Amino acid sequence: MNRFVRQAAPYTESLALTLAEKLSLHPITARALCLRGVTEESAAREYLAPSRSALHDPMLLPDMEAALERIIEAVEAHDRICIYGDYDADGVCATAILYRQLSRMGAAVECFVPSRHEDGYGMHAHTVERLCENGIDLIITVDNGITAIDEIALCGEYGVDVIVTDHHIPRETLPDCCAVVAASRKDSAYPYGQLCGAGIAFKLACALADGAVDEGLLGLAAVATMADVVPLNGENRAIVQLGTPFVQKNPGLLALLRCAGFDGEPDSQALSFVIAPRLNAAGRMGDASRAIRLLVSEDAAELEALALALQNDNTRRREDEAVVMREIQERFSDEELRSRRCIVLFGAGWNPGVLGIVASRLSERYYKPVILFTEHRENWVGSGRSTVAIHLHDSLVPFRDRFARFGGHARAVGITIAPPLFEAFAADYCAALESDYASDCFQPTFAYEQELPLSELSSALVEELARLAPFGEGNPEPAFLISDVEIQSARSIGKNGDHLESTLLQRGSRGRLIGFHKGSLAETLKSGERCQMICTLQNDTFRGKTLPELRLVACNPVKADRPGAENAGKGKILDAIRAEVLYNDKINYDILRALFFQLQELGAFAGESFDIDSMRTRYRKLRSLFQKDKRGIALGKLTEDLLFALCVFSELDFFFREEGSERFIERIAPGNRQLMDSRLYYGFCHDRK
Repeated sequence: MNRFVRQAAPYTESLALTLAEKLSLHPITARALCLRGVTEESAAREYLAPSRSALHDPMLLPDMEAALERIIEAVEAHDRICIYGDYDADGVCATAILYRQLSRMGAAVECFVPSRHEDGYGMHAHTVERLCENGIDLIITVDNGITAIDEIALCGEYGVDVIVTDHHIPRETLPDCCAVVAASRKDSAYPYGQLCGAGIAFKLACALADGAVDEGLLGLAAVATMADVVPLNGENRAIVQLGTPFVQKNPGLLALLRCAGFDGEPDSQALSFVIAPRLNAAGRMGDASRAIRLLVSEDAAELEALALALQNDNTRRREDEAVVMREIQERFSDEELRSRRCIVLFGAGWNPGVLGIVASRLSERYYKPVILFTEHRENWVGSGRSTVAIHLHDSLVPFRDRFARFGGHARAVGITIAPPLFEAFAADYCAALESDYASDCFQPTFAYEQELPLSELSSALVEELARLAPFGEGNPEPAFLISDVEIQSARSIGKNGDHLESTLLQRGSRGRLIGFHKGSLAETLKSGERCQMICTLQNDTFRGKTLPELRLVACNPVKADRPGAENAGKGKILDAIRAEVLYNDKINYDILRALFFQLQELGAFAGESFDIDSMRTRYRKLRSLFQKDKRGIALGKLTEDLLFALCVFSELDFFFREEGSERFIERIAPGNRQLMDSRLYYGFCHDRK
């Protein structure tokens, strides 16, 4: 059974409704803004349509002035500058950004990207020696270098200066070099600390251009920000929203989109699912320098050939992923993988370039950390992914002395380990997760923002919610709880039956459901069965007609013998309401609302009014009951309408449950709250219309 958790709502309902009125938004969209900390009208307008004022001054980054001084000196002296990049989409975009800017300045600049397969991530002694002995005067790292203390010291021995630009977590000591430009530094005063590697490179490019923002470079920064696992809030959100319209100003990206069969204006989803995988495929399947050439070239014939090569790389990448996944499924049963606290595996001959992708899919499926290794020279290299419940980097820090190389962040890491140490590490890490983390950290948990009645589903709402994009880390796509819906039909669709299509019914309203990679559910979701689901929303356009549909995230069946099911008697429903109110430290008002709806369907509220005057009458009645019996109000003696009123006024803090008792006491000096501040009241009355 999945666990569904509602995101805490640090706002009042009246505040959300006021924002909706001022901005002419659906209340659901206004609540989504409030959940993202956007509650003021001016902030909401900037959030929905960021201006360039949201881009912070690059000179606020640490060591930026020192970096500029050394780079300008190098340009004027015609020093040979090497941009030391990385092989992923963030790294190649960062390299291209800085290469384009330095080329405009007349610099003698070249690029170096290590091989994922031959060198591995970051700076290495042998690559440093190769560059230094080849006459390089200045190395500028992008998307790496902040932990390369020994390698940068080696550069110093050769008399080669280094400027680090990076976004990864630094060690206790920074490298000894000309400058370390990183918002992730502990001493950084930069207003936003979550830029990706290309974001930092873009800031350096802006500083080199005296603060001017080049739109083509901004487009590259937008691609990298969507491709990397960084929060899509704050300045990152502004970079993506402002930069996406300029993606097609880069001839290489335009060629890549055309080769992929994409036409029209690219959006953040195109950046994530069309451009980023193909840029990543260059390094995963071969030489990442081809992706850099694609991003800096102006030659049409070369661009067409490079785009086709990356398209083919992406196809082969998918095939290699399938090989790794199939081998794991053949070696271990589903039950074996579910029983472990973590999945740490080695596979001979696996393509190291696809291990992170496969680890991510396994982590999502089994809701636990996954680290996959394969051989690389004398060592084994691994890529790890994790869930929101377990900070992967922090959980591995106690084992870092066993690793030859180690780095990453909360959701993704890279590890190099000597083969003799692997088995003990795998066992000890799983044991540490067993002892240090509660079992609920490994229960599939899905967060939702609001409950959505099917009657509210519309294409206009979907389009409005899309204005909150880009979605990803730190700004998840709005997910909604769909309570107590009836399955009318369910079938598997797609070439191999991988996907699910279903029709749902809820209180007279129907909705179409699509479950990508959830085709197996078609066998378990029977017609007439009732379920509780978490879904996101999308519009589907077919033959010129656009209709809204639900995209399944997770599903739980509602059992017929469980309190809250539609066919439960009134007594069971009342028992469920009392249990929710009396025995939970934090009352779930969405559950209460669903239960009160079922009472209404059984006729409990026939003829009753729920306008403000009627609720005031009930409030006076509840006060009168308390005056008659100072021990408090007992739930078992209340009629259904007074029980509903007590739940509403308790949510508003006019009444509270006495500790250790099952009775409710009147608050002597309640705050000034409005009825619409109650999620229970607002939701119940709104959904009854």
